[in-house]
Amino acid sequence: MIINKTWRSELLLIALFLLTSIAAVQLSEALPWSVIRGDIWREQHTQIFLHLPLFWLLPAFFLGLACVRIYDVRFKLSENSLEALYGIVSLKRKVVRLRYDDIMSVEVIQSLLERVLNIGIVEISTSASGGIEIIMEGVSHPHFIQELLLGARDRNIKNDTSKKPHV
Repeated sequence: MIINKTWRSELLLIALFLLTSIAAVQLSEALPWSVIRGDIWREQHTQIFLHLPLFWLLPAFFLGLACVRIYDVRFKLSENSLEALYGIVSLKRKVVRLRYDDIMSVEVIQSLLERVLNIGIVEISTSASGGIEIIMEGVSHPHFIQELLLGARDRNIKNDTSKKPHV
């Protein structure tokens, strides 16, 4: 099972994209010098012009940042382990793999707005390090993920004890 970050977790950046898009249109109309114009291609009766408003760089930045923050991380639940892939679309990549047996606790953190949107942060700590190993930010249905991970941990612990020979 693959768990991705949700778009709802980046509402602030999406709102900034929309607001700066409206401002870019208004500024481009009010300040015509901010629009780069020129011919791209001409042939007999066909002409293609370039109209590049410079104020569109700011909304493009916010949209690009939201896309990177969403698609740069992925969580994979397999039969025996949880794998976190960080840096999918960036230069540095980090992979953290935890066996379900090693999971000590799974905590869910949600603000009031996140509870309304049904998104949140899931923090997974292990007994090996004594700290938080994986932070799943902006995931949908965090309580379901918590129950899924704790259930997988309990099943693996139960299976391990039943496989050991009795003396």
